[in-house]
Amino acid sequence: MPQQAPEPKPRKTSRRRLARHEIRLILRDRIFNGECRAGTKLIQGKLARDFGVSVGVVREALLELQAWGLVETQDNRGVTVSRWSVDRLVESYEIREVLEGLAARRCCGRMDDESYSRLRNLARQIHQASVSDDWDTSCRLDREFHHCLIQLGGNRTLLRLSDSYRFLGKMMWWGRPYADPAITLQKHLEILDEIYQNHPDAAERAAREHVAVARRKIIELAAQGEFEPHWLTS
Repeated sequence: MPQQAPEPKPRKTSRRRLARHEIRLILRDRIFNGECRAGTKLIQGKLARDFGVSVGVVREALLELQAWGLVETQDNRGVTVSRWSVDRLVESYEIREVLEGLAARRCCGRMDDESYSRLRNLARQIHQASVSDDWDTSCRLDREFHHCLIQLGGNRTLLRLSDSYRFLGKMMWWGRPYADPAITLQKHLEILDEIYQNHPDAAERAAREHVAVARRKIIELAAQGEFEPHWLTS
């Protein structure tokens, strides 16, 4: 009787090793969706075991999150999820005001007909989502609008710096937009018109004022005890 060949042993499958940027995005989303709340301690050794990577890879991911302001390092406490105060948020908007003004100035002379039309359409989509009370979509499209302008400006350093505050677009207060949707649309179109007509001073002024409106509204609502920031999940 012929001898049967032994059945092949099942091959061991290993989980794909996550890259640093993937770990950074996973942790970022955990912060945004509330799984990791403000003050939560992030233990590097445990995270390394959970993700199946070295502690060094986790440390690099946390350093990038720290650059975004999402986590912070404290003496004797290690790395924790940042607590966002109104003062800290206002400070970040002051920086954003300057950088987005610079981006609008640099866009002058670079915007062609196609970009102008596409961004005007995006501005109207933001308005439509806002009047429909779809604030998650409105904020997502607003982030896209401003990111497109920064990209169009063609300054790689500015683009990199904007990454450190771009996540602020995911923060808003419960059910309270900072400006009337019609005013926001008007401001977006004004910025685009000044850029398209190659008016750098006016474009920078319009972009800075647009961000300043949000900053002043945050201060106003905080003084009234009506400001409670939280992360949007989209």
